[in-house]
Formats: sequence, C-alpha cells, structure tokens
Amino acid sequence: MTIHNEPGALAWNDAAVDDPDAAQAFYSAVFDYRFDPMEGMDGYATFATGGSPLGGIGSLQPGTPKGWTTCFSVASTDSAVAAAQKAGATITMAPLDTEFGRFAVLEDPWGAAFSVMQDPPA
Repeated sequence: MTIHNEPGALAWNDAAVDDPDAAQAFYSAVFDYRFDPMEGMDGYATFATGGSPLGGIGSLQPGTPKGWTTCFSVASTDSAVAAAQKAGATITMAPLDTEFGRFAVLEDPWGAAFSVMQDPPA
C-alpha cells in the first residue's frame, strides 16, 4: 500500500540549486522528467514523468538548504516543529503560511535537512 500526502508520509521533493536550468536539463536526461514552470515563483518548476507532479526544482532561497529536501505532510506544522526542536532539530526556516499550506524547514541533529507542511485550511 502506498501512502502519500498524509500526516507522517512523503508530501513533496525539492531541489534548491545554483543553476535551475542546468538541473532541469540533467534530470530530464537522467529520468525523462517533464518540467512545468510555476507562474510567479521566480524560476521554480515542478517535475513529473507522467501525471501529477513529484516535486520541484528552483534557485536557492534564504533559509533553504542546497540540494534535495524531502517534505513530510503533518497535521500541524507548529506542533511538528516543536516536537522536532525538542528532539534536537534546528529550525532553518520558521513556519510560514503559503498558498500550498503552512511550511517549515529543519535540520535533524545530524545536519540532514527536511521540511514539513500542513495542508492549507479548506
């Protein structure tokens, strides 16, 4: 059984890179990804191999780690951030509301980056 976009499960994968065009060319060649630019998102594009997007690639932004980051779905971003901090995580981008949901970026105690996102209110 596949679980996706439910609290505790994978929600999205992002790559923050110095050269989004080169990254898109690379991943298109390796995985045959199709890229669709997102309007108003400063060079950010989603990628897919067929149907629904699997993630996105864009330029480095303040507070985001370079490279790939996995985003996990959570019931409450604020609660997940508090629990992660209590367990030794560091907040690299404090929770903020986006059109896609409430989002935060953290690093685990060993330095691995990850993000959490709560669905936007209905």
